[in-house]
Amino acid sequence: MIIRFTDQRYLNDQYRSIANTTHFKGKANLRVAIEGTISALKRAFGLKHLRVRSLEKVRYVVLLKIIGYNFKQFLKGLSRKEKALVA
Repeated sequence: MIIRFTDQRYLNDQYRSIANTTHFKGKANLRVAIEGTISALKRAFGLKHLRVRSLEKVRYVVLLKIIGYNFKQFLKGLSRKEKALVA
């Protein structure tokens, strides 16, 4: 009996064996978190369309928006903590 497989099948099997490791899954979870943050910055803080032109100004505006996002997350965490203490 002869077993034949294509190069694509071999590459897919290699990828699956790597994808099942805990190291890979940890990196995938980190990517999900980062993608969610970037999506929130684009949606809620208008990061998709900036109204400034130079690289220096863009960096400054993005930094301010990230600080605003972090502050919002901080306040959200505080309110959750207060609700947990009251309950």
